[in-house]
Amino acid sequence: MRGCMGGIERTIPFKRFALTLRRCVALFCMPEKIYNDSVNRIPNPCRRKIPAFPLTHTLSDLLPDKFRRDATGRLINHSECLALFSPMKHIPPKAIVETPITTLKPVSYDLHTHSTASDGAYAPAELIRQAHGAGVTHLALTDHDSTDGLIAAQAEATECGLTLIPAVEISTSWHGKSVHIVGLAIDPDKPELQQGLARLQSQRMARAEEMGRSLAKKGIEGGFEAARELAGGGMITRTHFARFLANQGLATTVRAVFDQYLVQGKPGYVHTEWAGLEDAVGWIKSAGGIAVVAHPQRYKLTGSWLRRLLIEFKEAGGEALEVVAGNASLGDIQSSATAARRHELLASVGSDFHSPDSCWLKLGHLQELPKDLTPVWSLWND
Repeated sequence: MRGCMGGIERTIPFKRFALTLRRCVALFCMPEKIYNDSVNRIPNPCRRKIPAFPLTHTLSDLLPDKFRRDATGRLINHSECLALFSPMKHIPPKAIVETPITTLKPVSYDLHTHSTASDGAYAPAELIRQAHGAGVTHLALTDHDSTDGLIAAQAEATECGLTLIPAVEISTSWHGKSVHIVGLAIDPDKPELQQGLARLQSQRMARAEEMGRSLAKKGIEGGFEAARELAGGGMITRTHFARFLANQGLATTVRAVFDQYLVQGKPGYVHTEWAGLEDAVGWIKSAGGIAVVAHPQRYKLTGSWLRRLLIEFKEAGGEALEVVAGNASLGDIQSSATAARRHELLASVGSDFHSPDSCWLKLGHLQELPKDLTPVWSLWND
């Protein structure tokens, strides 16, 4: 293989060339920040051909013609490039469809977001403005165990011309695991729903106080007070404690704080028994809403346990599964789509947006919902 760098023609060892191609293939599945960082590490001559994010090119577009010729001088196409050089080379070339490869792109619906009414970074009105600017036309505000942000969000949505789906994300305990159930298109004024949420809010306050005491025993004072201040009158969540601990320099990132202090077995963890699955679905149904299992892959359930969860969820009156969720991988989406088909559930999409600091979760930036699934919004668009 021969290439050109700085005007001087040189030979590129085949193994290094193949590695470069594999790196090019890997770029198609990367988030924007990691993509851009990775491009800078691709050696010439391939780097000159790498397009800016988002990608709409095929692998063969990335390579100079001289590197795409076989022994007879014929140009090899995208499928043949993949078959020869990528981690997908075990797939027969005929099984690879010659279509442009796309990445995350804005969609009209984002049905899982958070504001300062729970653990989000944006006030409800600002969240609406940001979503509108990102091209979202239908947004669900799904704060944890609270509907307090919906009035301000609706006022701003009316001003922007964005359709707000009133919603909530309810914490449940199911066989020792915490499972979140989103309620979409709810009437937030229904008393049964609000009574249930009030109970969960009391539990959250009690948990926050206990977390503060637990951290104090480890020499970390002022955790509860700092978390309450960060919450600004909204729900106190583990995220507020994580921000406090990160600000204290106890970990480099909020995610690292969770792993070191706030998960089971760590000093800031407090076990809480949330609402039952049947109760949460019942509250949502009483408010005229649609119950959705949120981010199913996050629970790390085996196939048999996931089937059991979805069977019990559907028996309780649940109707949908969040198939495209936050930073779910393509494999996660395919697995969730299979579960939705098997259990005849509607499909939802949601970024689970909390903060602009997360490069993984962006408002309205989601993979496409598989075409054969029935979207949950078909219920309120009929």
